[in-house]
Amino acid sequence: MDQVIGVALPLFAIILCGYIARKKQLLNEVSTTGLVNLVYYFLLPAFLFIKTMSSTLHQGLDWRLLGSFYGAGAIIFIIALVSGRMLYRHSRVSLAIRGLAAISSNTGYMGMPLVILAFGSAAIAPAVAIVVFDNILVLIGGSLLMEITQGKQAHWKQALMQVLHGIPRNPIIMSVPLALVLLIANISLPQPLRAFGELLSNAAIACALFALGATLAIRTTKVRHADVWQVIALKLLLHPLIVFLLARYVFALEPLNIKIAVTMATLPVAVNIYILASRYRAYVN
Repeated sequence: MDQVIGVALPLFAIILCGYIARKKQLLNEVSTTGLVNLVYYFLLPAFLFIKTMSSTLHQGLDWRLLGSFYGAGAIIFIIALVSGRMLYRHSRVSLAIRGLAAISSNTGYMGMPLVILAFGSAAIAPAVAIVVFDNILVLIGGSLLMEITQGKQAHWKQALMQVLHGIPRNPIIMSVPLALVLLIANISLPQPLRAFGELLSNAAIACALFALGATLAIRTTKVRHADVWQVIALKLLLHPLIVFLLARYVFALEPLNIKIAVTMATLPVAVNIYILASRYRAYVN
C-alpha cells in the first residue's frame, strides 16, 4: 500500500496543481489549450518515442495482453449499451459515447507515467502497446461509430478515408512506429537528436498531468447522476475486474502484465472521449 501511495500521490498532486491553476485563473482558456497542444503534439510523442526506443517492443508483443484488455472492453461496452438503453432510453449517439466512456482509459496522460513509475522499465513495451491501440480505437473506431449512430451510414467510407488520412498527422500514433522502424533497422539516434528527444520526454509527465488537471477544472455535466455513477462503476470497478479475470484465468498472463493491464483499466476516462462527445454534441451539456 505504501508503494502505491508513493507512486500515485505525486501524480495526483500534479493534477491538483493544474486544477487549482485553472480555477484560480492562473491559466485561462487560451493558455490551457496551448498547454494541451504542447503535450499532445510535442511532449507525449517524444515521451512515447524515447520510451519505445528503450523498450523491447520490436522483439514482439504478447497479444494475450491486448486480448484480455480489449476482450474485457468489449464486454463492458455491451453492458453500457444495454443498460443505457433500458434504464435511460438514450439515443444511439449517446449510447455510443456512453459505451466508449465505460471502456476508454486515460492511458497516455496518466497510464504511462503511472505504470512506468510503479513497475519500472519492464512495463514500457506493454504500456506503449496499450496507449497506441487505445488511440487507434478512439480515432478510427470511435469516429466511425459516431458517424454510423448519427444515421450517416452512407458516408462511412468517406469518414473512414478521412480518419485514415489523419493517422499520419497524429503524432502520438506515429511516434511508436517510427521508433520501431529505427529499432528494427538497428539505427541509433545521433546524440544531439536523442538529447533533444529526452529533454522533451522528461517534461511530458508533469506537463501532461498538469494539463489534465486544468482541463478537469473547466468541465461540467448535466446528465443524470445515477447515469454518471453507473458509467463510473463500469469504468473503474467492473472493467478492471473483468480484465483481471480474463488476464489471469483465460489468457494466463504473467503477473507483471496482469498488473499493467489492470492498472490501465482502473484509470479514469480518456480525454479523447470528451473531445469526441463535444464534437458530436452527445452525452455532454
